Amino acid sequence: MKVQSLIQLLSSLGEANNLNQAVEEIERTLAVYGFDYYRLVQQYGNRQSADSAVLAQKWPAAWLQQYAEKNYAKNDPLMRHLPTVDRPFRWRGVLSKLNDGVRYSRVNKLIKEAARYGLEDGYVFPIHGSHGIIGRFTIAGKPIDLTQLEISLFDAAAKAAFWTITELNNAEPPKHPREISEAWLTPRQAEILNYLAEGMTSIEIAERLHISTHTVDWYMTGLQGKLNARNRQHAVALAFRHGLL
Repeated sequence: MKVQSLIQLLSSLGEANNLNQAVEEIERTLAVYGFDYYRLVQQYGNRQSADSAVLAQKWPAAWLQQYAEKNYAKNDPLMRHLPTVDRPFRWRGVLSKLNDGVRYSRVNKLIKEAARYGLEDGYVFPIHGSHGIIGRFTIAGKPIDLTQLEISLFDAAAKAAFWTITELNNAEPPKHPREISEAWLTPRQAEILNYLAEGMTSIEIAERLHISTHTVDWYMTGLQGKLNARNRQHAVALAFRHGLL
């Protein structure tokens, strides 16, 4: 059974003595499932920037070049979705949950563009530290349906791979600046912050989310407190500065 390969991967990562051994075990398991590509990345916030570090990968070089040239990292909808969740998600799942026409079009365009390079569909496994996202494991290629058990095992393997390879590289996991060390946002706060960054008012956000303006203001008060922001504009500026947008 394929599931056994995931269980074996978890065991092998715990016993890996060097980077090559860990990477070989990851790639062997992905081959069993038919995933052609993967990326294991250290990450601060939700940006793919100079603050990020690739721990291991097998990813289309031409797509990486295209991604950089078109500056997709700045507005990648999948990466914007990442800080709003605490569990794995499928690329297609993000698309199906969007009711915003503009965002749907943006995600759909990115996914279609990636498919030209063999990245037709994939799964993202967030890796959290004590105060938020510190890494992610992405697997991709042809569309492959995973069971909930397999997703759970891949999630455990993602975390094991992250910490094993970080240790084998003698690298320090990403740390968050002191001023935002307590700024891990709830999914709703992250959602409202994104809308605020797009210039929407409390009334517009309330209509979009089908909640009251009072509730929006209540979320914003908590958000400003976490970011130690003077006002909403300051909150957006701090969020951009620290990779939360």
